[in-house]
Amino acid sequence: MLEFFRRAAKSWAAKILIVLLIASFAVWGIGDIFSFRLDSAVAEVGESEVTAEDYANAVVRQRQAISQQAQRLISYRDLRDAGIDRQLLIAMVSEAALTEEMRRIGIDAPDEAVSEQVRRNPAFQDGPGSFSETAYLYALSREGMVPATFEAELRKDIGREILEGAVVGAGPSLPHVAERLAAWTGETRSLSILTLPLSSAAEPGTPNNAELAAYFEENAERFREPERRTGRYLLADIAALAADEPVDESAVQALYETEVDRYTTEASRELDQISFPDRPAAAAALARIEAGEIDYDGLADELGQGGEGLSLGNVQRRDLPPATADAVFAVSEPGIVGPVDTPVGGAVLLRVRDVLDSVTPSLDTLRPALEQRLANERAADKAIDIANLIEERRAGGLGFEEIAAGSGATMGSFEGLAQDGMLADGTAAEGPVAQAAFLTEAFEALDAEERDILETPDGGFLLVMVDTIAETHVPALDDIRDRVAAAWVEDQRLAALEARAEIFAPKLAGGEITLASIAAGFGGQVRETEPLGRGGAQTAGVPPTLLQDAFDAAPGETVIARVPGGLMLAQVQAVTPLAESVLVEQMAQINTVLERSISADQLAYFVRAVEGEHGAVIHPGAVDEVFLYLSGSGGYP
Repeated sequence: MLEFFRRAAKSWAAKILIVLLIASFAVWGIGDIFSFRLDSAVAEVGESEVTAEDYANAVVRQRQAISQQAQRLISYRDLRDAGIDRQLLIAMVSEAALTEEMRRIGIDAPDEAVSEQVRRNPAFQDGPGSFSETAYLYALSREGMVPATFEAELRKDIGREILEGAVVGAGPSLPHVAERLAAWTGETRSLSILTLPLSSAAEPGTPNNAELAAYFEENAERFREPERRTGRYLLADIAALAADEPVDESAVQALYETEVDRYTTEASRELDQISFPDRPAAAAALARIEAGEIDYDGLADELGQGGEGLSLGNVQRRDLPPATADAVFAVSEPGIVGPVDTPVGGAVLLRVRDVLDSVTPSLDTLRPALEQRLANERAADKAIDIANLIEERRAGGLGFEEIAAGSGATMGSFEGLAQDGMLADGTAAEGPVAQAAFLTEAFEALDAEERDILETPDGGFLLVMVDTIAETHVPALDDIRDRVAAAWVEDQRLAALEARAEIFAPKLAGGEITLASIAAGFGGQVRETEPLGRGGAQTAGVPPTLLQDAFDAAPGETVIARVPGGLMLAQVQAVTPLAESVLVEQMAQINTVLERSISADQLAYFVRAVEGEHGAVIHPGAVDEVFLYLSGSGGYP
């Protein structure tokens, strides 16, 4: 559609129409934009307002914070698409509601409280910890604030804390809830598991037409085809561009000299240490070792310093006191060092168990990584040029193939692509099509919609054009008859295995048979799990549904679940409650979470009541004008 407009815009008739359209805006509508004022309100609660200036400042700060986290510039449009603009406004309306309630009931923080908060703030103190007016003014100036504005906001904050404290208070404890939650989450179960393969069930034969039709009707959703998309793409591929970059030996050498310290391994020593009250005691102990009366480990055990506490591990010079470091790093071979005086009194005997010298990798060792890094940097610059060229050609109304020709971008296509990255033939997409960013973009695009060019995580650029969309549907039986027949056979085998498992279960619980004896009959092998928590299925290879059933079963009972390729039987062998000491610790943590949650809920309910009582009003038009204003700063849309 945009390509049509771009071509049409070149005609004289279109140009005249555009001039008339601009003139009409100037006469009728453009003045509304310029009438926007930062002191207007985007929301009101009673007599309290959320001004456009405060809201704009909050949006800018939030954008900066999110951009720093994402390590890329987030647009104001991105903020609005993610709903962050609404979240900010709701929070500011809540603050305004509390301010209005403070005004109504007469809560006002005294000057003394404000002054104390300012003086106690470490950011406003000098080296000795005393309040410094110079530091105070400097810190505020860095934030673009003056004392009057800051102290007014601080006064509101103190008042809100007083109000919130009165509303929330100390919530009532919930008897036994924390104990039950801790016990429930901390309990573990040990399972014996046997998997019965599909091949162990008898061949059920081939379904007739009536059986297959009935099965398909009952299980139609299992065969639903996902939405699939077909289209084209242009990719300024960093890897491909970097592969064509020539090696600049001087640049590699310069980068090596600049960053070699990052790759240098500092010298270190593997150390053991025995402590003594004074140097003579350490010297006497060393004499006993040298005379062969005792070895180092025996001495450590004799002094009660053996075991895990003996080793200092692998340490570098900076990890040790200066005298100890000098003594230890003066030796080039393993052995006993000391006595060495310690900074806090006493002395130590150290055993150097391993010597690792400083290693600086050579240029040849680092060359591949350095060359790749330089190539990627140059490729990223080229990718920007390619993206700009693509945008220029799109603005000129060129078609997709014309845009691609000679641009330096890789042109490709995709057909029958599902959102999970699978193609219609059952294989997984490969290359750029398989990337998460590509899949997201391809499935956000409308049919034949011209999308914005995207920057990829590695610094490349991607333009996706979706040509056709095949909607999700259940195919006709005749089109997938073989697939449905195979599923029918698999279900018949699973049903046969389940019937046998249902016979085994009571006998296993009664001790008449064992999983081992069943395994022998099926040619399988029983697997014992470690104690599993309620979330331990992934690491143990146990389906979550089976694990949940196992936690509902008593010791000795058997639970059954279908798994890919067969049926899984799991017998509960042991139920282990949470250790008492851990239970107490977990209860304390859960109680803290519960109390905070209850307090947050109490405050939220109060704020809603206050908003309702004072009549909270949001002005969507003013919010939009804030973002129009911000667009003048270059960030929106």
